[in-house]
Amino acid sequence: MQSLVARELRARYRGSVLGFFWSFINPLLLLVIYTFVFTVVMPGTHPPQLEPFALFMFCGILPWTWFSSSLLESANVLVANANLIRKVLFPAEVLPIVTVLAGLVHFCLGLPILAAFLLFYRIPVTPSDLLWFPVIVAVQLVLTLGLALLVSALTVHFRDVRDLLTHLLTLWFFATPIIYSLDQAPASVRRVMAFNPFTHIAVAYQQVLFVPGEFSDASGLGLVALVLALAAIGLAACSSDDDSAKPSSTTSGSATKCTGPSDAYVSTIGDKGSFKPVVADTLTVVTSLPGPGFFEGSDDDPTKITSGYEYAIAKKLQEAFGLRNLVIRNESFDAIVAGQVSDYDVAFSQISITCDRAKVVDFSIPYFQSNQGVLVRKGTDLTTLAQAKKAQWGVQTGTTAIDLLDTIKPDKQPRVYQQLPDGFTALEAGQIDAFLVDTAINLGEAARSGGRLAVVSQFEQPGGPDQYGAIIPKGSKNSGAINAVLKQLEDDGTIEQLANENLTATPNDIPVITIK
Repeated sequence: MQSLVARELRARYRGSVLGFFWSFINPLLLLVIYTFVFTVVMPGTHPPQLEPFALFMFCGILPWTWFSSSLLESANVLVANANLIRKVLFPAEVLPIVTVLAGLVHFCLGLPILAAFLLFYRIPVTPSDLLWFPVIVAVQLVLTLGLALLVSALTVHFRDVRDLLTHLLTLWFFATPIIYSLDQAPASVRRVMAFNPFTHIAVAYQQVLFVPGEFSDASGLGLVALVLALAAIGLAACSSDDDSAKPSSTTSGSATKCTGPSDAYVSTIGDKGSFKPVVADTLTVVTSLPGPGFFEGSDDDPTKITSGYEYAIAKKLQEAFGLRNLVIRNESFDAIVAGQVSDYDVAFSQISITCDRAKVVDFSIPYFQSNQGVLVRKGTDLTTLAQAKKAQWGVQTGTTAIDLLDTIKPDKQPRVYQQLPDGFTALEAGQIDAFLVDTAINLGEAARSGGRLAVVSQFEQPGGPDQYGAIIPKGSKNSGAINAVLKQLEDDGTIEQLANENLTATPNDIPVITIK
């Protein structure tokens, strides 16, 4: 848990010159700005007992920032890390918890700034206040954890939660006495605000920090009960979602135990005349560019794709179904394999067939196979398992290469890149020693590099080579028709011919490293 929190903090300031110093600078600048506004621009606009108003407001803003940012980031954390939580032994609830704890660290780093201004304005803090302060922080922590777990689980099933949450938090902020005191609200409104758990938290911070010796919120006990209830709900929801996110022993719609690619794809061979496109007279294909050797013509513009192995297969499907148009659409690889892409007929993106992925998408019968290839800078020797363990690896998020590195157990934490070009660029820049992805993909990139990169080895995977399959939307009735065409192309030798025409080298020529 500690290492994950540290990684989250490092990621937040990655590429920043000042790094962690922003944790101190941000609250300092915020407080300076508030002070300027309420002492120079808008002096005397608040009751005398709230002066200095900037400090009063900061007592509520600082914990609110921790609370709101944790919820917003937690809303997307399970979706963004779908490839990770589908691993058998990874508990999904860890991710939102890490997000909240990282926010707590930032909150704590802002406290010295608050303490300095309390000293500057000579506001005393009594010993009883110091005792109450960690209790309030603990209550907020439990509340934030409970809601973060709940929100993260809901977002998996209802993606609109992320957008809705932004507006709800805005309303919640103004319904909490942060930029005004609770006493300024009408009595009828205060009775309603009593049901807002963060009202009690904000007032508690204000009382122990800004009005020393006046902490008297007896409703705090009721708040604790509410918080624990919310936490229980959040944990239960996330636990339920975690079970659904992890690999199951069966593929969807089948009672057959899924132990490999042969159990994960739809083997039905139907009638190619039964194909029904999502857009009339058009085959809509999604992929994740670039795809060296598989989709050629452009690294980022799908309208300029004119060749490549998978492009050629897509053209054969278009012709077999008698469709006039072929449309290629560029999507995130993570989104494709997680079943988050819609309104398409078939996906080709060098996608390995796995039981985990087959839970949310359907696979065609295989049309290619490949081991994991080792792409290095020209002249680098990486041909043994011992060298592999010492190397700084790069991988693309969501790929089976991540699982392979879990088996290899390198000494250094692999660096994960969202897109293939990012990994290739990092390799050429010397930021990593080697990039691990399917051998065929790496061979294509090596050919395009002008001799700067080379594939020096490949791993003999414990379960055999990865099998490529086309992704079809879950439950689509087009699976049989697509498989019928692919089977015909395999039987008459077209698949092999297209591979020879479009792929620059054969994986069979690359030395193999055996994982024992």
